[in-house]
Amino acid sequence: MIKRLFKSLKPTHLFSIVLISFLIFQSEDREFHLFILLLFFTLIFLETLWSQNTSNIVFANRNVKTIVKSFSDFIFSNQLTLQLKQEKFKSIFDKSSDAYFILDSKFRINVYNDKVTTFFGQLKEVLFNEWISRNSPDSQPYGGESKKLFKAMVNSVQRQGEIRFEWEFKGKSGDQIPTEVSIITLPISETVFYFVVVRNVLNQKKIEDELRKNLEREKELNEMRSKFISMASHEFKTPLATILANLELVELKLEKQGVSLDQFGIQKYVQRMENESTRLNILMDEVLQLGKIEAGRTPYSPDLIHIEKFITDYLNEYIDKTHTTREIQLNFDIKCDSFWLDTDLIHHVFDNLMSNAIKYSNDEVIVNVKVDESSFLFEVIDKGLGIPLNEFSQLFESFFRASNTNHIPGTGLGLVIAKEFVEIHGGVIVCESEENKGSTFRVAIPSK
Repeated sequence: MIKRLFKSLKPTHLFSIVLISFLIFQSEDREFHLFILLLFFTLIFLETLWSQNTSNIVFANRNVKTIVKSFSDFIFSNQLTLQLKQEKFKSIFDKSSDAYFILDSKFRINVYNDKVTTFFGQLKEVLFNEWISRNSPDSQPYGGESKKLFKAMVNSVQRQGEIRFEWEFKGKSGDQIPTEVSIITLPISETVFYFVVVRNVLNQKKIEDELRKNLEREKELNEMRSKFISMASHEFKTPLATILANLELVELKLEKQGVSLDQFGIQKYVQRMENESTRLNILMDEVLQLGKIEAGRTPYSPDLIHIEKFITDYLNEYIDKTHTTREIQLNFDIKCDSFWLDTDLIHHVFDNLMSNAIKYSNDEVIVNVKVDESSFLFEVIDKGLGIPLNEFSQLFESFFRASNTNHIPGTGLGLVIAKEFVEIHGGVIVCESEENKGSTFRVAIPSK
């Protein structure tokens, strides 16, 4: 303290001390002057303390001002951020195309947006349940009283935390408004709120109704077309059968009389009539079959069959039936003897793939069969015309004929029907082909 006191002495202080000390030694009344000197030192000490405390107070005051300013800036910036967020939320809340409510834990309405009054008119109630009751019909379109149904919905959202359901309201003009209502639980701190969204789905319902009507109309047209195809096919098949039968009778009668068609020079014409009638008969069969597929009336009755025997017997029958002299190479890779297949449908698939392979190529046809517990796979490979790359996407379309096959008879329906029959089994049919090099058709059917 003494050291700090001497450090704080000024030149004027030193002069005063020297003067008072001289007076003490010169004066007879030394006690008085000594008192003056002590008083002077006391005043200097108090001055020193005062100046130090004053500087500390100023410094402290400056620190307080800095802290207060920083705190004020912080509060202001956070208030501004909060205000911007509130304005953004209010903009979204009010400009939404849906009606919004925020309810407290007792389902009292705390906040709602402008769309509530736009759809339903002025809001008078405090309790959301009362508002629902006033703006809903007595019962909902799908059955049930509105009050009981909504009470059940409230119980569900309290258990699950979230629920969505369809609800019909009465608009402010008295018209019915179909809506989709979502109620979401919002636990904030220790308080529970509910956020309710009421979405007007009137336009959506109109579109759905229009689509439903169009689908019904399309279904009726498909049924009419299927019936017409079926009737037309049967009506065509009868005269075709009659034509073929009469041609055979003419040939038989002439043979009995010892006369041949060549004598009259008409053998090629009769043969052409038979060929075209047979072709038309095949077309009618395929059109009739396609009609059944489109109507969903194709019978499907799978049986557990022995694969190797089934394929071998089929190929022998096919060769006898078509009188083909083409070499057919058959390869088996069988790890499971039996498989569930509808033999009638698979016969048709094989008929189409085999006839195409023979019809569009001049070399041998390779048939590979592979069976295990999970799938039945087979492929038919030819080295014939192949399919042009730019026409490949149309391969399984009705009445499609590749541009390089115009000189070869065909209906353009065989592959379409084969694909449908494979898909009825739950399988797929794919093709790999290169023009002038041949085609490979693969069929894969999963186990039942």
